[in-house]
Amino acid sequence: MRPGNRGLKEAIAQLKDQKQDVRGMMERTPCHECPVRRPCGHNHAMLAELTREKGDLGKLARRVETPYWKQFTRLKDLLEALGYMQDDRPTELGLLAAYLRGTNVVLLTEVARSGILERLNAAQLAAVMTALLTEDTRQVPGIRLAPSTPARRAVGEVQKVAEAVLRWQKRFEVEVPAMVNPVFSGLAEAWAEGASWEEVRDRAGMDEGDVVRALRRTLDMARQWSRAPGLPPVLGERCREVDERIGRDQVKASLLVIE
Repeated sequence: MRPGNRGLKEAIAQLKDQKQDVRGMMERTPCHECPVRRPCGHNHAMLAELTREKGDLGKLARRVETPYWKQFTRLKDLLEALGYMQDDRPTELGLLAAYLRGTNVVLLTEVARSGILERLNAAQLAAVMTALLTEDTRQVPGIRLAPSTPARRAVGEVQKVAEAVLRWQKRFEVEVPAMVNPVFSGLAEAWAEGASWEEVRDRAGMDEGDVVRALRRTLDMARQWSRAPGLPPVLGERCREVDERIGRDQVKASLLVIE
């Protein structure tokens, strides 16, 4: 026999021995006599395939993730931490926040439930609402209408609420303005107290159209809050009074023109 053939036969014999060893190992495993061995093997193969697909989908999701999605998840975490959501559903507090409209509904909701507003009369409440709505940081040097002491104190307390909201937002990397600007608060308070249009116009130091727009924003907010679910009844009644006091004369006329 040629040396090359002898080596080939020895290699084949070794492979046969290895095959027998592997078969023996398989026969000694608990799965060998198992009646559901084939379905189980199929399930294991499917699990491996699904695991690979999950990894591929995870890589794809990370590639397509946008800043808007990140902002959404961070905002969701913030709302859950503050008690606005639970198990992906809004709580009673969350339903109130969902009803309110504004740049920062968390700020509005926190102010609404803070207890600050219930002790104010309608005119003072109008002043604070106007501060919550005024996002323009420009000063109006000619305005000669300052809010009353109770309204000014309430605005100061609301500013502390805004600072607390900003701290929460910073913790969850949420960037939403939380501004409180009382520049038009005295104007709204004077109008709600019954001041004449001529008096408000002359002391406002601004265009009549700007005055009407500022008052209408306060009016819209009062009407909205008066119907909000979960709002303290006293505050809801006070908002309806603000509606009556603000929505008169020139402000009412401007609404009729729009309608």
